[in-house]
Order: sequence, then C-alpha cells, then structure tokens
Amino acid sequence: MELFMKGHEIMWPILLLSFVSITVIVERLLFIIRENSSREPEVVEKMLESVEKRDIEGALAIGKQSKDFVAKILVYSLTNKEYSLTNAFIRASARSSPASSRAWRPSIPVSRRPPCSACSAPSPA
Repeated sequence: MELFMKGHEIMWPILLLSFVSITVIVERLLFIIRENSSREPEVVEKMLESVEKRDIEGALAIGKQSKDFVAKILVYSLTNKEYSLTNAFIRASARSSPASSRAWRPSIPVSRRPPCSACSAPSPA
C-alpha cells in the first residue's frame, strides 16, 4: 500500500486498467473453454468427406443435426449456393457465430460470383 501511495494519482489509472485487463482475460478464457466444449470435429470431418464425394445432401443431413458452429456455417454455405463460397462463409459465420450478438460486425460486401463447382455438381448415382 505504501508503494501505491508513493505513486500518487498515476497509480489509479494503472489499477483500473489492471482490473479491466484481468477481467477481459478471464472472460476470453471462459469463452474459449465453453466453445471448445461444444465443438464436434468428427461431424465437420464427415461433412467435408461427403462434400468431397459430391454428396451435398448427405453433408447437409449430417450438419443439420450438429450443434457445432463450424458445421452450422458449412450447412449455411452449402444451402446458399447463390453466393460465392467465400461470401457464404462470411455470411454464415456472421449469422451463427456464438458471439455474433455481442460482436461488432462490419458491413459485408456481397459479390455475385458463380457458386463453387463442388457445391453445384450433381451427386453421383
């Protein structure tokens, strides 16, 4: 306490910023732990394998049952083929990101490129 008093008025902003930084660090750690606990990487892997085999409907069926936000982004991207794949990913992540309601979202420019070839190719019989 003596050191704090010797620092005079410069110590108050330092103390305040220390509390703010510790709060932010703890909140981010809790966020990461919570998000990693809800991840289902095996579902995402199965979806990607289905897309590689040109089985888009199968990938959608797998992804719609998942609570993993990456799987939700893939489902949105595969169902919105009118956008380029990049724009579909951006739109999907803005929609289904766990923190999207709290996060600042910049405006997303949308270009009308043809859909990706893997997404629009017919499934093999």
